[in-house]
Amino acid sequence: MAIKVLILSSGNSARSIIAEAIFNKYLTGVETYSAGTKPNSKINPNTIKLLEENRLWNEKYQSKSLNEVININFDLVVTVCDAIPDSCPIYAAPLDIIHIGYANLDKQELSAYKKLLKEMQMELLPIVRLHLGL
Repeated sequence: MAIKVLILSSGNSARSIIAEAIFNKYLTGVETYSAGTKPNSKINPNTIKLLEENRLWNEKYQSKSLNEVININFDLVVTVCDAIPDSCPIYAAPLDIIHIGYANLDKQELSAYKKLLKEMQMELLPIVRLHLGL
């Protein structure tokens, strides 16, 4: 049975989608989902471009609300909002939560998205891998 991880952010258009793509590619035996507390109606175009350039894009990625995944029994929730709990409140279920905040990328250039991808690969991925014992 796969370990289920939720990446939670406020808008679910950049940070959480990027983390979801990284986890789906590099964490074997893990099913990763993302959601937002106040999701945008679509994924940021720079997020899509970044993930396509790095062969991480999957058509299944979409901006969705926490309500759309609330019934999944997650083993771990990873919050990636820079401002917690104001814009990204703690998940209500009693489970493991890791918080590593990243700045909101709205209205940023593609270079900021590239920097975030590298930061998540170098910082967030190893922390989650260690936490899950992978």
